[in-house]
Parts: sequence; structure tokens; C-alpha cells
Amino acid sequence: MSRIYINNDWLFAERFKEEYLSGAIDTDFSEVRIPHTTKELPFNYFSEQEYQMVSAYRKVIYAPAEWLHKRILLTFDGAAHWHTDINDKLRLIGIDTNYYYWEEDDSWKHVQAAKVGPPQGSKFGCTLGPDQLAWFENLIADAYKKGMKVIVTSHMAFGGDCWQCGDAPAVREMFAKYPKTVILCVSGHLHTDHFSVIDNIAYFDVNATINTFWQRMEGFHYEDDHTFEFHDYDANGKETSVSQMKLNDLYQGKNTWSVKDPLSAILTIDDNGVIHIEGTQSEWIYGVIPPIENPHPFIIPEIRSRTAKIEL
Repeated sequence: MSRIYINNDWLFAERFKEEYLSGAIDTDFSEVRIPHTTKELPFNYFSEQEYQMVSAYRKVIYAPAEWLHKRILLTFDGAAHWHTDINDKLRLIGIDTNYYYWEEDDSWKHVQAAKVGPPQGSKFGCTLGPDQLAWFENLIADAYKKGMKVIVTSHMAFGGDCWQCGDAPAVREMFAKYPKTVILCVSGHLHTDHFSVIDNIAYFDVNATINTFWQRMEGFHYEDDHTFEFHDYDANGKETSVSQMKLNDLYQGKNTWSVKDPLSAILTIDDNGVIHIEGTQSEWIYGVIPPIENPHPFIIPEIRSRTAKIEL
């Protein structure tokens, strides 16, 4: 598998405009390199609203002939919410469910890096916030008008029998206004294996690759000799070293239970609306099982293969 980096030669506009969705480019765009900071701020004395805006990035990718009949993965690292049109029939939308409301200064904030959830005293945690929710609906309405189908990805789920984003009821209500537009929502917050179809939309809360169960604990459950093989890579994707790392040395080592072999899944949707998930199965590493009732329908070292159908 080869890897192509597309960090250079992006266009950026600090303020998003609806006409950008139709391909318009104006003088508000400037050339930048990704990763890019949308707004530079002073260390002190600034308003949270200075960086709370909807911006736009644009890049044209030309697909060479040798890509034909090959599986191409487009990966965004560090993006908040985004969207891209695969073609004139399919739109992908990435949603950020890590906002909360802070009453003291009447502002919406984003959960800080390396923090697990919003701080105490906040309101409406694990939500989209009003600006992103409005941006989200504009994209869905635009897709509905154009006869496009939409796949949504997010950290927390918008539907199904699992813990959901705080805005989930509002999001599902919005989906219902544009029938047969959103066809699939993929999330992964719980590190478990859920799948359901609700109101003709498939909700897939996918299991984690390695640490497939999370629960806050006081002590460690792995032994000191419980290690895994850690592969390190440079910025160009070249492997630089392989070493043994203790499971207890992981940032969330005492709060997670890992599987022996990485989990993955291939999801396909055909023209008839048949969704097929080809999953993988593993086992709990070193036989250390989460402190739950076993067998459990969702907390398993597996992404189950399954098939479902929706009306397109």
C-alpha cells in the first residue's frame, strides 16, 4: 500500500460562504499548508468567539488512470467538522461532537486536547453547538435538493441502542426533514459493537481497533510483563523502530481492555441499498476480560459481519 501526502497547496477562507459549495472561488481565499491554524490568538485577553467561526478549505485532487478499480482511502487527521463530495451522488460529512456550553461567559467551547469529556460545571456536553448544527443542516438540505446521498461520521452516535450525542434527538429530527438523504451514520465513542436501522438510516457504532472496552478504574488490570509490539513511523510513513511496550504504560492503560489482534471492517452499500459489513474477530489479549457480564451482546473482541437493507 502506498501513501500520498496532500498537505500542500490548499486554499483557505476564514469565513464560509454558501456559494463555495458550488465551486466558487473569490479573493477571500489564500494559499495555505495543512495542518493550518484558522485563527492566531494572543496568549491572554481574547474572546472565545474570535475562533468560533465556520471556515472553508478547498483542494482539487486529480485521480490518475492507475487508480481505476483500486480502493482509495482519504484520511483527515486533526479535522473538526468537514465535508467532501465523492461525486455528484455521494457526500461525506464529518461531525465534531466535542462541544459544550460555558454559562459564565455565554460561549460554546471545544473539549481541550487530552481531556476526557467536558469540564464539570459545563452544560450541554458532548454536543455540536448551534453553529455546527446549522452548518450540518445546510449541507443535508443542499444534498437533498441535489438528490445526493449522505454518509455521516462522528465520535458519538446519533442513533441506535448505545450512548448518544447530546444533540442526537435534534439531529434525527433534522434527518427526518430530508427523507432518504442520510443513509448511514458511523461513530465509535463506546469502543463496542452496535448496529441498527432506524427510520431508514443505518447507525453503525464501530468497535475500536485495539482497546475495545473503556471503563474508568482505580487500579491496573494488566501485569508488568503484559506487553504489545509498538511500531513507530516517521512523517513519511516509513517504519523507524519496533519495540515492546507495556499495556499499563498507555495513556488510558488502566481504563481500557485490549484485543490480541487489531480489528477492522469493510463496509459496502450497493445500488439497491444493501449494506454489508465484513468484520473481524479477535480475543482479549492475555485472557484479561472486562469486568462485565459475559457473554455481553456489545462488549466483545469483534466487529461482527452483518447485512441490512435501506430504501434509497
